[in-house]
Amino acid sequence: MDHKVFEPFDIKRRLFFDMLDTLPAMICLLRSDYQFVFINCSFHEKFGDAIGQRCYEFCFGRTSPYELCKAYKVIETGQRQHWEAEGPDGSVLHVYAFPFTDIDGLPMILEMKIDITEQKKAEELLAKMEIVRKQEIHHRIRNNLQIIFSLLDLQAEKFNNRGYIKDSEVLEIFRMSQDRIMSMALIHEELYKSGRLDKLDFSSYIKKLIDNPFLTYRLENENISVNMNIEENLFFDINTVIPLGMIINELVFNSLKHAFQGREEGEIRIKLYRKRFVEFENKDFKSTSLVLIISDNGMGTHELNFEDLNTLGMQLVTSLVNQLDGELELKRDKRTEFTMQFTLTEKNKFI
Repeated sequence: MDHKVFEPFDIKRRLFFDMLDTLPAMICLLRSDYQFVFINCSFHEKFGDAIGQRCYEFCFGRTSPYELCKAYKVIETGQRQHWEAEGPDGSVLHVYAFPFTDIDGLPMILEMKIDITEQKKAEELLAKMEIVRKQEIHHRIRNNLQIIFSLLDLQAEKFNNRGYIKDSEVLEIFRMSQDRIMSMALIHEELYKSGRLDKLDFSSYIKKLIDNPFLTYRLENENISVNMNIEENLFFDINTVIPLGMIINELVFNSLKHAFQGREEGEIRIKLYRKRFVEFENKDFKSTSLVLIISDNGMGTHELNFEDLNTLGMQLVTSLVNQLDGELELKRDKRTEFTMQFTLTEKNKFI
């Protein structure tokens, strides 16, 4: 009886492919023209017989591998590649491709596909749960701030009923405190309502913020107007929105209170823009310089002196500017103008 003699290399090769056949991952071997020359059992169970067909035609119905996957880069660079793709059955696959050399020394591609559909579904579910959790946090914070606002309102009412202090600074302090609380509550309300909970559209927020002090003081002078020029698509996280929003709130509040006494009309201007879109950038972070300008054509704020800022509002502004590592400048000419410059450093994503 004739006995077939296997060379040691052939035995190792057969054992290698027998081992690939038992693995739960979907594994295939492609020639340099992307034809299947080997598929393991897991691949066959998932997609059927593919031997002799080109992978991009069989799996994705495409006419070229360049349209979808990175397998061609394995041949071009000799480096392993990985990417996500959608399988013929709609499943989500994580694909790893490695350079492989056959017994004749020809370059080939060894691909391993892992079905991560259930993992993706679990991640999406967890992401939705996280959004709901953060929404609930912002909702509760907003409600708690609203309660504090109402408590201050009740306390102010007690003083309001006492005629000798009805128009005193005590009520003014209560009103200013309420404005500050509402500027913070509005941030959490906007984050709660928005689809993205990590950042806030500052242009939309600032328009609502300005209504707060204007509603308070507009009854005293209906001819005071506000001109806003806020650059679009400025998205800031809560650590930037809160101090920046409060700075604007305080400076606008200051103008409304002091700048237009005895004036029949007036104007407040608010401008926020990128000084340079990207000042510094590397693979992880980027820095963007921004400029905030708040000015009015009144006279009241001309008495301000940065060397002697003993009012709570201006002390708060100075502290918040420092919190943002910014610089604040006051100009007095035909208009009273506050200019603040600051730089935001964040992970390398667009603002």
